[in-house]
Amino acid sequence: MKKCIISLGVTVSLMTAFVLLGSTSATAQILNGSFTTGDLSDWQVLGDPSVIASGTPATLDGSNQAFIQSTDGVNPDVSASATLIAATLLTPDTILPPTYNNDLDDLSSPYGVANPAENGQAIYQTFTLSSAATLTFAYSFQTDDYQGFDSTGYTLDGNYYQLAIPTNVYPATDPDPTPYTTVNLSLTAGTHTLGFVAYNTNEPAVANSEDTEGPTTLFVSDIATIVVPEPSASGMILFGMLALILLRKLRSHSSSF
Repeated sequence: MKKCIISLGVTVSLMTAFVLLGSTSATAQILNGSFTTGDLSDWQVLGDPSVIASGTPATLDGSNQAFIQSTDGVNPDVSASATLIAATLLTPDTILPPTYNNDLDDLSSPYGVANPAENGQAIYQTFTLSSAATLTFAYSFQTDDYQGFDSTGYTLDGNYYQLAIPTNVYPATDPDPTPYTTVNLSLTAGTHTLGFVAYNTNEPAVANSEDTEGPTTLFVSDIATIVVPEPSASGMILFGMLALILLRKLRSHSSSF
């Protein structure tokens, strides 16, 4: 009787461990999603984004954060054109959407429409999921742009999703980063490309006192993929738990003899 109980316990333990390991390792993880290396290793970049320590703003888990800014194109070493960003991260013949501040009174003015002088920065990573998963990340937004032409957002599989634009006309009233906001997205099995972008839609390549606008920054951290267990795996986990309960009862019963 005792041998039977031990055998059942070993079998159930191995089965449960196998199921749990299988359910947690069945999908690839985002690499360096909290930038713990202090740099952008495992990410590809456009322009010259960087990594800064958690502080202002404070990341949710205390890790480092990506620092991605809109740029004016004056310094090509830190800037990537919106055309290059779109060609790299978006579906063919798609552009990053022009933005303007809806509070402007005269949209026919040069400040009311986007011009081709668009520049910014981006980071991106391609990964493959062997099963469905939840993609999660946290972001913060900061701007000194008083005209409202910048945009920050993420790209996923060739599409751009805007997270925030400047909300105030001159003078800027967003000098401090916003608190971190968490975003959760459902992904299917397969290969995906995730990117984070900040860009300027109306900054001339040669800045002057009349049309110089401040930068807009996108802070990103806590980027990860979380496995969604398949129904069969969930059932096996439940079976393992029930078997362990049965094993405990059998042990209790055998000790009474």
